[in-house]
Amino acid sequence: MTQEIRKHSDDVLSRAANLHGKGETTHEIRAELEALLTEHQNTDDDQSSARVHYALATHHMIRTQLDVAIQHCEDGLRLIGGKQSPLEVELLVLLSRQYIANNVIKAREITTSAMDLSQQLNGHVTPSVLLRHAEAVGANGDVERSIELLRQAEALFDLDGDESGRVVVLLRLCVQLINNRQYALVIEYATEVIGLADSLGRRMAKVNGFKFLAMALTGIGKPAEAYEVGKRALDIAEEHYPGHLVGDCCGVLGDVYLKLNDLPTALNCFARARNVYRESGHLNGQALCLTRMAEVYGTAGKPELAEQLLVEADELCDEIGNTVLKRSVAFVRAGLYMRQHNETGTSSMDAVDKAVDIFRRIAASTVSLSLPVLDEIDVTIKPLPPKTSDEITTPHDATEYAFKVSTLGSFCVERGGTEISMEEWKRKKARDVFKYLVTRHRRSVSVDEIVMHVWGEDVDVERCLPTLQNAVSAIRTALEPGIKPRQTSRYIQFRDGSYTLDLGPDSVVDLHDYTARATTAISIIDPHQRLEELGRVADLYTGDFLPDDIYDDWTDFTRITTRELAIEVLNQLAATQFSLDMGAAARITMQRLGALDP
Repeated sequence: MTQEIRKHSDDVLSRAANLHGKGETTHEIRAELEALLTEHQNTDDDQSSARVHYALATHHMIRTQLDVAIQHCEDGLRLIGGKQSPLEVELLVLLSRQYIANNVIKAREITTSAMDLSQQLNGHVTPSVLLRHAEAVGANGDVERSIELLRQAEALFDLDGDESGRVVVLLRLCVQLINNRQYALVIEYATEVIGLADSLGRRMAKVNGFKFLAMALTGIGKPAEAYEVGKRALDIAEEHYPGHLVGDCCGVLGDVYLKLNDLPTALNCFARARNVYRESGHLNGQALCLTRMAEVYGTAGKPELAEQLLVEADELCDEIGNTVLKRSVAFVRAGLYMRQHNETGTSSMDAVDKAVDIFRRIAASTVSLSLPVLDEIDVTIKPLPPKTSDEITTPHDATEYAFKVSTLGSFCVERGGTEISMEEWKRKKARDVFKYLVTRHRRSVSVDEIVMHVWGEDVDVERCLPTLQNAVSAIRTALEPGIKPRQTSRYIQFRDGSYTLDLGPDSVVDLHDYTARATTAISIIDPHQRLEELGRVADLYTGDFLPDDIYDDWTDFTRITTRELAIEVLNQLAATQFSLDMGAAARITMQRLGALDP
């Protein structure tokens, strides 16, 4: 290859990579790549031809032309397969991404091969390969293992300072956490993705962030807010990404209307999403929409139409090997049979929490609604009616604190009575470091200790320092908006290689407040005073310590010890109530104890 041809090739591939990195592409770049491929084929340059095949596969993936993308990946692998090059790993990873939607078993096999090859070439598995393997593992139904692998990939991207990589990891985590119904964590991650996508110019990532945020808002019972976010995602997707992303957004809005019990409009949304998925060859999306449409017809008293859709969804699930979605099909079918008073042999007690709402809605519904048959569904997305009364209210705490930190039941930091938003935290690692420091409130914590627990025991502390410093900087501005870069913080200090977080005397951290008050209450001698204080303390335990961080090993000890203390408080409260002849109250306390310590 002449120097001039090589320079031209590098220029075209560089421009394509920059465009594709933002999730975008153009017909012009495709034409340039196709001309470049012909040029390389004429010179028998297999390596360069494979690079162009990779770029063309990425173009067609963005256009959701999956069959063409697969062909380019396979053509590239035929040219360089077996030569054990980094490009071979990249082609395998890209090929696996095409199969995620249509053949999850094959996708996992391909990523396993990519993992093995990456290990041989680098002595370790690169984070991008680990990320895609985690995605395939999750699609195969092993959600816990997928989350574990994604956490590992996130730590590696953090070490490399790769914000783009972190965006992709956070989006993949959202997928798995939605499956686990961990909506608070999804809201946190999706919000961070939206902020990072803005700073990186990643419009497609921003749309996906909006999409997952809308899903989580629907999950926590805020359909009006979910509609606003989901509609914004759909508007951007329709303008820039005609393909399965439009289908995703339509499906999200369908879930919003289903939450509002607006079955006709929900059906419209799911039907439109199905049409989009069918046009782009996205089998997984089609199966999901068929299941949702069956749910709508079942709820509306149309079991025959629902069963027709479920049969088709079942066949697609078998074709792509999606066991997770196949279970959802089974749950919807069980709901239909319950409504028709048939014996199914399936106990609702075996259903996972995610399916319970669907199961109960269909089984218990007394609605008989006139819905159009499949061929007559209007796929126009209708505007949401005025905001409904779906607000989630919480008891107001009249005490004014400079900072109020909640770690039991959920994580929240209030500054002057107002919650610090996801945008103010700027990055997830800032929240993670803050959580660790606030658990050790007013204690000096070494950099090595922070890195070991927040990033992992096997990481290089020196490599983590820039990311840790960025996280601390984000904590400073979250606690003190407007603080200047070199200005001394009132709340977080660095001295002799250690950080100390001290939120001041007019602040409260529920973990430490609960521990101190519970210990004091248990030691009170007078039974009447003991009864009063134990009752107050029992109400302070609102749930497990940092329940959304169960995959972070450092949280385990505090979670276990705090729960054990809560059990002891209830035991002592029940015993005190019995001693004062308060049998009815004691039985209620024992019920609470049974729920906490089954």
